[in-house]
Amino acid sequence: MKHLTHYYIGMLLAGALGFLAACSSDEELLTPSGEDTNFFLPKEDDHSAEAELRRDFFDETGVYLFFNDTLRHDLNGTDVNGAPVYATEVLNFRYSLTGYNNAAYAFGYYQTQEEKAAAAEMIKADFLPHLSQNLLPYSILLVNGIRENSYGSTWEDLSYKSNIYCMAIDTKDVLHLDEEERREMALAVLTNLVDDGISDLNWDDYQGPFYDLIPAEVSDSYLGDLILGWDRTQMEALYELGFISYSEDWYDEFYYDTPPYSDWDDFFELVMNTPWEEIEAQYGAYSLLMQRMELVRQAILATGYKF
Repeated sequence: MKHLTHYYIGMLLAGALGFLAACSSDEELLTPSGEDTNFFLPKEDDHSAEAELRRDFFDETGVYLFFNDTLRHDLNGTDVNGAPVYATEVLNFRYSLTGYNNAAYAFGYYQTQEEKAAAAEMIKADFLPHLSQNLLPYSILLVNGIRENSYGSTWEDLSYKSNIYCMAIDTKDVLHLDEEERREMALAVLTNLVDDGISDLNWDDYQGPFYDLIPAEVSDSYLGDLILGWDRTQMEALYELGFISYSEDWYDEFYYDTPPYSDWDDFFELVMNTPWEEIEAQYGAYSLLMQRMELVRQAILATGYKF
C-alpha cells in the first residue's frame, strides 16, 4: 500500500510543480502556504498522552496512527460576518485509487487513553508483523467498530476499510479481549485484507492452475462414481482426489454428492488459519492436494502477507 501512496502523492506533486512552473513564467511572487506541514503527526506543541503514543508508534513502525478521522481542524480567520472559519481535513474513506463512492461511514472512537494504548499494542504485536513493505499501510485508524451504508442501504459492519493513505481497523472492545481473542481478531482482519489482495492477482498465476489440477472427468462426476461405497466417511479417498470438502446432494443421497464447484475459499481459510507444519502433517501424503495447497500459499505470499 505504501508504494501506491507514494505514487499517488508523486502524481499530485507533479501536477503541483506544473502549476508552479506556470506561475513562475508570469514572474508572480509565491507566498508560502504552510501546506508542507505533516498533518499525519500531532502538532509539535501537543504533548498529550495520545500525541506521544502516536509519535512513538510511528517511530517504531513507520506507520502513522490515528484514533479519529480528523487530520486537522485549525482556525483560519473569520468570514465577512465575523464568524470563525476553519481549515479542516479528514481521512475521507469515500475516496480510493479508482474514484469516489457515496457510502456513509461511522466509526466508534475510543474514549480512554488505556483503550488507545491497548489497541496500538495489539496492532504492533499481532497485525503489522504479518505485512511486508508493499502491504504496509501508510497510516492506520484504530476504532471500536466500523459501519458502512452504501447508497441508502442497511448498515453493514466492516472489519477494516482502506483508502489511498489510511486503513481503518476495528480493534473492537480491546480491553476486554484476552490474548487469544486479540490474535484471532487480528487474523480475521488480515484474512479479509489478503483475500481482497488475491482478487487483484492474475487469475492465471494461481487460481487458474489450482482448478486445472483437477481433471474434468473428476470435477464433473458424482462422488459415488469416484469413491467406492461413498458415505461421507472416506475422507482419505477424498484427499487423494485433491479435495478437502464436497457438495452434498440436494436430497441428501450420498451417491450424488459432488466435488465442490469452487473450493479455493476452503483451501484459503485452511492455509490462513493453520500452521504449515500442521498442514503437512495432516495432508502431506496426498500429492495432488498438497500441490493445490501450495498454489494457495504462494498466492497469499504474493499479496505481501508474512506467515
